Amino acid sequence: MNPILHILLGGMLGGLVGGFNSPALNELRVPKLRLSDGRSWPAVERIEFGFFGDCITGAAASVAILLFAVSFGIDLAASYNLSGTAKILSLGVVSGFAGRKLLDNLAQIVSSRVEALEKEQTEIAVKSLRENTIAEYLREAKYNLAIKNYAQALTLFDKVLAIEASNKFALNGRAACLIYAGSDARRNVETKYDLPVLEQAFELLTRVIREHPKFEPAVYNRAWARNEIRKATEKSPGGPRYSIEDIAADLELAFRIDPSGTSYIATDEEFKDIVANPLIKAIIDKAKAIPI
Repeated sequence: MNPILHILLGGMLGGLVGGFNSPALNELRVPKLRLSDGRSWPAVERIEFGFFGDCITGAAASVAILLFAVSFGIDLAASYNLSGTAKILSLGVVSGFAGRKLLDNLAQIVSSRVEALEKEQTEIAVKSLRENTIAEYLREAKYNLAIKNYAQALTLFDKVLAIEASNKFALNGRAACLIYAGSDARRNVETKYDLPVLEQAFELLTRVIREHPKFEPAVYNRAWARNEIRKATEKSPGGPRYSIEDIAADLELAFRIDPSGTSYIATDEEFKDIVANPLIKAIIDKAKAIPI
């Protein structure tokens, strides 16, 4: 016999037994039709199913429990032998006996799983939207940085950080904007560097390197920040804040992380005042020696 029929029979038997001395009324409300003469049809409002209702409820519960048949060690494909038939009949009887309570519990389980799935899908959609928004802000910020629109680039990097406070690309980009604000804008006039802004950029880059030690752009930019601070403080009574050795140490670290990233030191105007220094030149030579 088909295993579905086995579990239906078991469920009907369990429902019948479960209905003994049960206070539940197996009634079905009948929809009414209003006839043209004003009478209602049919005349009865409810149909009482009695123990047939218990059997129907048990059968429904036994079918519903098939969702979890595997959890009970039942293989429907192997239920044609005596052992399998006994198992599936037993499952049908037990589930049929539980009847309405089992159906309520199963409905709650299915409902909770559907809610969890909807929540997961919503989270995936939100994450995708978040990632796309960040990517768009970063793309626009890098473009504005390239055309030296530092104020707009800084605004865009800050928008990324408002979404993801630890985004290394945005933190590195923000630091670059600060270095430009503290030095590049003043390069063609006889005025002092904005040292506090440069120091803020240096501290931000140090934080990025601490959180992402293998992020070469932040290490390279910290060397740039050191060089700007060196120039800003070279005429101070105590001498420059950072030495060429300090700058070379960062460039050497950047080279070890990603040799290709330091290949353009020689043509980078941010280091044009120190490229002739033997320490810097040695790093440039190592970078040039690596095959592209």
